[in-house]
Amino acid sequence: MFPCFYLSQKATLDVFSGQLPDYSQYWQSYFQGLLDHVDGIAVASSCLLVEREWFLRISGFKPDFSGHGYEDFELIHRLAAYYPLGMLPDDYAVDDKHQFPADYVGFRRFYSYYALPHLFSGHFLLHQWHKRPLANKYHRLRQGNEELFANILSSKSLPICDGIQPFGTKRKLPGYREWIMTLMQDNGYDLQQYPGLFHWQEGVSRPSGNWQRKLRKLVLKPRQFFRDMV
Repeated sequence: MFPCFYLSQKATLDVFSGQLPDYSQYWQSYFQGLLDHVDGIAVASSCLLVEREWFLRISGFKPDFSGHGYEDFELIHRLAAYYPLGMLPDDYAVDDKHQFPADYVGFRRFYSYYALPHLFSGHFLLHQWHKRPLANKYHRLRQGNEELFANILSSKSLPICDGIQPFGTKRKLPGYREWIMTLMQDNGYDLQQYPGLFHWQEGVSRPSGNWQRKLRKLVLKPRQFFRDMV
């Protein structure tokens, strides 16, 4: 599982300007807690490298999902079940999205144990900026996918596959934020100079357009919108 950087509109235009960019600049910019190239990151993403035989054995993507979102999380859920790095946390079913990976909770935090080491190895993908009109049915179907995935997590009904018991490990994962800091130290990144996984660099302000994001959240994820308003 490979993290994916969501490029800013300007960075996307630069990528398609005809000159091959230095892709490491996006990685460095994000780690430094800047907003000049990258709007955000999906640590647990649908950018997966899976053996074809195993992908087919667990039946690939579920056709129950339609439109935008959660079909990748559901596949990752099954992949992780048969290759668990550690015991499931008590909050595994929690579906709260956060700007910074260090603040992740629930399944996003659990999946990050698989993906973040690849980021420090310099293996990542780039997602180009594009418009996301709310009138597009593809995006409006997201709420139904969210509910479907929540039901799957609550059912806990994965079968044994090739003799492998789903999430059949007693191994404890290290503390999450401490684990991230250890990854940084092991790879020569000082937290003060590279705070991007935890927060923006001091002096960096959130870009304009916050009301558009809130409106989008209200339309696509109304329950989370009102929960976050409390």
